[in-house]
Amino acid sequence: MHTTFDYTLITPTSPDRAWAVVGDPAGIASWVPGVEGVDVDGFTRICRFAGGRVQREEFSIAADTAREFAYSVDVAGSPMATNGGSMTVAERPEGGSTVRWSAEIEFVDDQAAAMMVPMLRDGFGAAFENLARTIDR
Repeated sequence: MHTTFDYTLITPTSPDRAWAVVGDPAGIASWVPGVEGVDVDGFTRICRFAGGRVQREEFSIAADTAREFAYSVDVAGSPMATNGGSMTVAERPEGGSTVRWSAEIEFVDDQAAAMMVPMLRDGFGAAFENLARTIDR
């Protein structure tokens, strides 16, 4: 089973300010619930969560003018077959920014999806709310 989580924020915050938050690979520690620390080595990000879970991600950052951050999570040992997504920041013609986060996850089976989707929906939603607050500070 495949699921997608899509979030959009329209904010008066400038694209440069929004990108400073979205495009900072280590910055997720300030807005993703449960992340206690982040190490970045090149284009690899290691997130340490409360309880000891560690998540390894590979990411790419488009040129600052494109303002796109894409990531892929190492799913080894999880009920996911794939887990990745992208975040973009675009300038609005009337000023401010549009911030989009799209995450796509493929599960190994329907049972795994039934177990994980509600939890992930809550987690992604809380993270995006925190991201919006961080951008709008």
